[in-house]
Amino acid sequence: QESSRSDCLCCVPVDDETGVCVKKDGSWTEGEKGIQNRIVGTHMPRLVLGTLVGKVVVILISCFFFGLGIYGCTQVKMNYNNEWFIPDGHAIEAAIDVRDTYFAGQTLPANVYFGDINYPQEQDTVLNAGSVLRKNIWVTQNSTSSWMEDFQQWVKKEHVADWDQSAGRIVPSQFYRLLRVFASTATGPRSAWQHIDNIRWSSNGSDSLVASRVGFLIVGQAAGDGQDAIDCMDNLRA
Repeated sequence: QESSRSDCLCCVPVDDETGVCVKKDGSWTEGEKGIQNRIVGTHMPRLVLGTLVGKVVVILISCFFFGLGIYGCTQVKMNYNNEWFIPDGHAIEAAIDVRDTYFAGQTLPANVYFGDINYPQEQDTVLNAGSVLRKNIWVTQNSTSSWMEDFQQWVKKEHVADWDQSAGRIVPSQFYRLLRVFASTATGPRSAWQHIDNIRWSSNGSDSLVASRVGFLIVGQAAGDGQDAIDCMDNLRA
C-alpha cells in the first residue's frame, strides 16, 4: 500500500483513487473499481464499522453461529460397527445374516464376578444375580448361565435330604461336598459341565471357593450408538 503496488502484481503501480493498475507515468488506467470491489472494499466496511446497526447485526450473527456450534457439539454421537466394512457378497456377511435371523443378532459375552465370599451362606446373593440379569432389557433372552441355579435344581432333584425346604437353599454343611459331585465331569450331571469353568476352588486343597461368575450375553443390535452402549453399561452396573 505504501508503494501503491497491486498485491497480485507487485511490479505494476496502482492508482490511489481508483485502485486499478496504471502505467508508470500515470497516463493510463484500466477503468473504475468493479461493483464487487466497491461493495466489499468501501460500502460494507462503512456500513459494518461505521454504524451502530451494523455493529449490532454483526454481534447477533456471531452469537447465532457461536450458539449453533455449541448445539452441534452436543449432538455429536459415537457409533462404530466393524460389520460395516465387510464386503458385499462375502461369506461372513451370509453368516451374519443367519446369526441375526435365528440367533438374537450381534451379542457381547459378559460376566458378573463374585470373590471369596461365604458361598454356603450367600447362596441367595449368587442366585439373585441370575434373576436380575434375566429381567434386564440389555441382556439377551435365555442367555444367562447361573451355576448356582443349576446346582440348586440338581440338589432338589438328586439329594432331597440335603435341601433345606424352609430356607429355600442347600444345607450349608453339605454345600461344598455336593458341589464337588456336581462339578465332576465323571459323575456330575451333563448340565454341570458348562459350569466347570465358572467356579474356582481354593488352591490349598480345602473345600471352598475363592471366586465364581455368572455369564450372560449383552444385546448388541439394541445399541443404536455409543450413548446406548454407555447406558447399557451403567444399567448393568446398577
